[in-house]
Amino acid sequence: MIRECEVEIVSPRILSQDDYEILNERVHEIQKGKLVTIEYYDRIHYKRITGVVSKINLDTQILQIVKTKINLKQISYIQLEE
Repeated sequence: MIRECEVEIVSPRILSQDDYEILNERVHEIQKGKLVTIEYYDRIHYKRITGVVSKINLDTQILQIVKTKINLKQISYIQLEE
């Protein structure tokens, strides 16, 4: 039996200038080896991932959590874990 998967497509949120400033501050606090929770837009919907930062490159605008590469421009939420 085949089940149909229903995927809800959502548009990316438009963040305020204040939201961008907060995200920018948090991006600069991220360090390799730290635990973070990130919410980001992945083509058709938002995903949330928690994991250890394996790479961050501000020049290429890429954050890597374990093996997942995320464009910094797609991030809508960052929580730095203690």
